[in-house]
Amino acid sequence: CNGVEQLIFSVGMIVIFQLVFPLVNRSNLLKALIGAVFTAVAINVLRIALLAYLTTWPNKSGMPTFDFFHNTGGLLFSLVAAALAGWIYISLLDRELAA
Repeated sequence: CNGVEQLIFSVGMIVIFQLVFPLVNRSNLLKALIGAVFTAVAINVLRIALLAYLTTWPNKSGMPTFDFFHNTGGLLFSLVAAALAGWIYISLLDRELAA
């Protein structure tokens, strides 16, 4: 629920990208790692806010949706965080290749 798995996955993905498609400029690698951490945390904050909002619905009508996003539906947020981290890395790699 705290998003640590999402954070580890995003950072691990950047490490794998670095092994396969290395960034030469170390500042770009640092930007990619910071971007991965930021996106994982930001997306998890949105997920937690959504979960908190769903618990405020009257007569517990939001609980089925809460259960979905708290369990397997939470992977959708991990997908978004991983996609954003990958996009940041590819953008930085494109800049290096264009220079």
